[in-house]
Amino acid sequence: MPTPFPGMDPYLERAEVWEEVHTRLIVAIADALGPQVRPKYRVGVEQVKDAEGKEVQKRANHTTCGAWPVLAEQCGLEQLRYLRCGLCASSWEADRLLCPFCITRDFHVLGYLQVEGEEPRQRVATCDA
Repeated sequence: MPTPFPGMDPYLERAEVWEEVHTRLIVAIADALGPQVRPKYRVGVEQVKDAEGKEVQKRANHTTCGAWPVLAEQCGLEQLRYLRCGLCASSWEADRLLCPFCITRDFHVLGYLQVEGEEPRQRVATCDA
């Protein structure tokens, strides 16, 4: 029977199975990409560095699947900020004062848009960097 969820396989995405699939897949992808990007770049797992070993600026995309966040949620009494992946719908904790696309933490260029006169339950984060 075909999966009722196009683009995902609930069997593979079960926690006890997915962790192994992710680990094996990311290593296989790194092994396949390595020869294609040498000598200028070096492929590493869970790290971003150039050929000289200098850390490349990281962005807040999902470390598991590489997709960008589509929304941020603030949860709990502490109002921790979680970014939600646009591809696999998982979430990860992120700094509240951070643009996930350009990594700026400059509060002078970060802002929000919200409907005037309403409680700020839903708002759009902006970055003018």
